[in-house]
Amino acid sequence: IQTQALPNAALPVIGADQRIHFQPFDENCIHATLSHGTTTSSRAVRLRSSLPRMDAMFWQLTLLAYLTGSLSFAILLSRLAGVPDPRASGSGNPGATNMLRLAGKRLAISTLFGDLLKGLLPVLLAAALGLPVEQQAWIALAAVLGHLYPLYFRFRGGKGVATAAGALLGLHPPTALLALVIWLAVFKLTRTSSIAALVALPLCLPFLAWQQPAALWPMALLAGLIVWRHRNNLRDLLAGTERHF
Repeated sequence: IQTQALPNAALPVIGADQRIHFQPFDENCIHATLSHGTTTSSRAVRLRSSLPRMDAMFWQLTLLAYLTGSLSFAILLSRLAGVPDPRASGSGNPGATNMLRLAGKRLAISTLFGDLLKGLLPVLLAAALGLPVEQQAWIALAAVLGHLYPLYFRFRGGKGVATAAGALLGLHPPTALLALVIWLAVFKLTRTSSIAALVALPLCLPFLAWQQPAALWPMALLAGLIVWRHRNNLRDLLAGTERHF
């Protein structure tokens, strides 16, 4: 652009006082305008290019969480130790409580920690990669879904309490601590793990809504799934045949 061809031209510019001023259309003005336009365009391109990567990252982590959740430690440990399959013995639930009845404390504690880590690690990974809390909560739900309906074991899984506890610990530790306190209090009163599980997570939802509202809907859906998976326990409770410790 040759500025000599525009000796009397002026460019309207909005100043800091929000008024329109007319600036001479010289070489410096052209360079500043073009530079600003180039910078803005490059920022927009960078923003647009980053959005698909974030979407892809979310779905990849969701899939990874589900596949990780599908690892049933109760089933794997029972096979390694040569004890009965927890799906076919005891309460029929591949979880820490049934493993305690079938195989003793050592395998039950190992199952508990394995199931906790299945929920915790995907959430921590999502947080480390900068995903927002809401997406972290959906990833947590995917991990619990993997435990409930594991791909590797014909979709016959556990009830998701320990995995949900691990996910909640990654999302918001104070809420996880509150859930633990409620679970221990109810279990001490009733000596029934199913009642403690059915009470603990739903009672934590108002506190979670106050402290971490972005995670509420995924965790509310998770709580509903856990109640649904305990429907046989509810029936046994009503019939007075539920197992106690």
